[in-house]
Amino acid sequence: MKPARPAAGGRGDRARLRLVGDAKASAAALLEQARDAEQWLRSDLARDLYERALHRASESSDVVIVHAALLASARLANTAGEPAVALDILEAALASATAHASDADCARAASLRSVVLWGTGDIPGAEREGARAREWARRAGDNREAADALRTLGGLALARGAVGEGIALHEACVAELRVLGHLRDLSATLAAVAELYDDAHRWDASDAAFEEAIAVASGAGDPALALDAELRRAELLARRGDAARAQVARDYEAYASALAHVDAAAGREIRRTHVIEKYERPDHFGGKCG
Repeated sequence: MKPARPAAGGRGDRARLRLVGDAKASAAALLEQARDAEQWLRSDLARDLYERALHRASESSDVVIVHAALLASARLANTAGEPAVALDILEAALASATAHASDADCARAASLRSVVLWGTGDIPGAEREGARAREWARRAGDNREAADALRTLGGLALARGAVGEGIALHEACVAELRVLGHLRDLSATLAAVAELYDDAHRWDASDAAFEEAIAVASGAGDPALALDAELRRAELLARRGDAARAQVARDYEAYASALAHVDAAAGREIRRTHVIEKYERPDHFGGKCG
């Protein structure tokens, strides 16, 4: 493979992707280059590099890199619209993980199989893989992967029309993420649950879940995630016909976007004041919201 050496520049201080294509590169170096290629949206190059990393790792029996390369290759194949190829690769990943008695690797492979099967419309198959992923993750002590499997199973339940079951599985995922303290995952899942509550006309529960999602994202230092939850809430409020509160939410999002790059602490305080004025001072808003 010819060297790929894009010009310097790009995101921040980081130089653009620089792939040497060295025939003597280690499996670890090839894996790192493949990940860089993905970051720079060179999925074609990334797939080639993951395959080379896989072969190099197989030669040295590096099972960690073998599994990482297999999962990444399957994920990219599925993204490229080749689910059959992805499933074949994942069969190999499961076989390798089983041979090395790695419950954690089995869990990750089964989790991705669940996603791929879901995309093909095979909901029963996806649920079977999701359940296997959760069981393997729990055996391995990988509680985050186990919680992810719950969220996937919740989405699959919704896909087959079991709304109550889907909400319950998402709630169970939220409970586990709270214990684990994975704030970004918790915030994203809370926002999803809030939307489910809204669909079920559980307005108070939806509002409370959105409030928690925004608070958790802010506490995690992720303003983009908080803004996403706020905008999703605004869209649902508008759909409910609550135009006044929807506009408040949109104003919040606009304020935060404009201030985020200036001073994070000052931005938080101004956003807080702005929302207090609109929610708690009806005279300022021109009428009580809600």
